[in-house]
Amino acid sequence: MQCSACLGRSIAFTVIGESPARAAQLDDVEEFWRENKPADVAPQWVEGKIFKHVPKYIAKAASEAYKCHGIGAYMSAILMARTSIEAAAKDNKVESGSLATKIDKLADDGLIRKTIKDAAHQVRLFGNDMAHGDIEIEATENDSAQILRLLTMVFEDSYEVVGVMGEVGISLEVRKSGGVE
Repeated sequence: MQCSACLGRSIAFTVIGESPARAAQLDDVEEFWRENKPADVAPQWVEGKIFKHVPKYIAKAASEAYKCHGIGAYMSAILMARTSIEAAAKDNKVESGSLATKIDKLADDGLIRKTIKDAAHQVRLFGNDMAHGDIEIEATENDSAQILRLLTMVFEDSYEVVGVMGEVGISLEVRKSGGVE
């Protein structure tokens, strides 16, 4: 099959039911798929998440975490969330030490609040086992969803609020100067 949006190739899976002989008789591929709706398609279309005020390279990694979650790659989603938090620490010039030390330093420097520090540590702790090869216990959809919620909270507190405040500040300046935005 071919994706109608990007024209890339897709693999479709279907159950042909009680008439495999009929399916085998169909010479026309389009006719086959009209009669046998796909049960599943790969790759699936998944959306990431937009982090408007997060540096692009970090936002891309965080969005990839959401995409991994969307295709059921929960371990990968959690690992990318952990990676995104470490990249954010480095973006804030906190580059030495373990991730735990980096998160604590972000809080000590006033770059994140205590509750956000705790959220970042939960993402770190959840991803640590996987990051170090301890993968016997499977990550679930719920695990991944919760970690992504925490990641989003960390980014909202450390980047998004500051970015929106900057936008509002610009709007206020425009209003004060007599212009209307």
